[in-house]
Amino acid sequence: MKKLYPPQTSHRHHEYILHMPKIQNDQPTGDKPVPKPLPEAPVPGFVCGTTIGELVIHKDGTRHFIIKRNGAISTTSQHRTPHFVHVPPNDSLAGNIVHFARDFARYCNLQDLFQQIKAYINKYLELPQSYDDISALYVLLSWVYEFAPSLPYLRVIGDRGSGKTRFLQVVGSICFRPIFASGAITPAPIFRILDIFRGTLVLDEADFKDSSSWTDSEFPNDLLEPGLQPRLQEILVPLKVLAGCDQYLSDALSSFIKRQQESLFSRRRESAEGRVLLAIIQLHEEGAILTGAEISLRVNELDDDADMTATRAGLIAKRLGFVKKRIPKDGRHIVVWNEELVTRLASQHGIPLSGHLSQENPSHPSQVSHLAL
Repeated sequence: MKKLYPPQTSHRHHEYILHMPKIQNDQPTGDKPVPKPLPEAPVPGFVCGTTIGELVIHKDGTRHFIIKRNGAISTTSQHRTPHFVHVPPNDSLAGNIVHFARDFARYCNLQDLFQQIKAYINKYLELPQSYDDISALYVLLSWVYEFAPSLPYLRVIGDRGSGKTRFLQVVGSICFRPIFASGAITPAPIFRILDIFRGTLVLDEADFKDSSSWTDSEFPNDLLEPGLQPRLQEILVPLKVLAGCDQYLSDALSSFIKRQQESLFSRRRESAEGRVLLAIIQLHEEGAILTGAEISLRVNELDDDADMTATRAGLIAKRLGFVKKRIPKDGRHIVVWNEELVTRLASQHGIPLSGHLSQENPSHPSQVSHLAL
């Protein structure tokens, strides 16, 4: 006997893969052959050509698919295809950890739906200006996430009692197949649940690590915002696509992201790393030697409360990526100027560079570079 493998549903728009056994000539001798029952494929939703199905779980616990076919909407307990039958999953996670809608309703157009989502959010939350727009657009984005080559996550930061959990409950509950989990959960079950249900992970008390760097986008260049950091471009572009021809909303999104970038730059410049970087840039422009003592002195001049020491300044410079070398017959250790590194770090910290830095004649090395040789 050959095994019949169930279809995989790793992506709503991927084709289903079914390994069928060869047809055997063992049909009973009669006027009509007895058809073999089709295998069942438990799925939370599917897309087959122009037919779209999505699981709903009613108040009494019954499960059905809402089917949209050629503009018509219907309800069914199963969906037959030539080779298998889609059925609702009998997984206890559905309806408990992974949430589904209880029914469906039509909407007139995308703008009306957007306003309804905002009204729902504002009914339960009081958000700063523009945050309700961002939240509503993110909800819409979660329902059509397949179109974007990369997606941002929506992170809520605030003091205890500021309403972070409330925000996650309100906004997360209307995202696509919300999966509510605690930050204490291990990665293995998260990956398993995401692989099965392909929903929106709503993670409370999460400990985020640095994610991968910016990758090339497939969106047209006219959606990119000049002067914006790549990671913020990655966040902005999918939201601007959803905003569509609404120029007011698109401009509001751009202004919001730019304010976030300036806030990010401000925090980075005021950090110890930002102050050490600024001190290194200023000292280099003045032709000074980049010793730990000189750097720490400049940092303390920039901020009376910095309390920077030469040793700490050297460690921070190393953490930023600078190399230290010992001056021959001198004994002092200096930070070696690296223009490529400085240009990149200055961009990340929002520190402007004078024009001559990028045009420095390589045949005339700086005093620091000369001493380090």
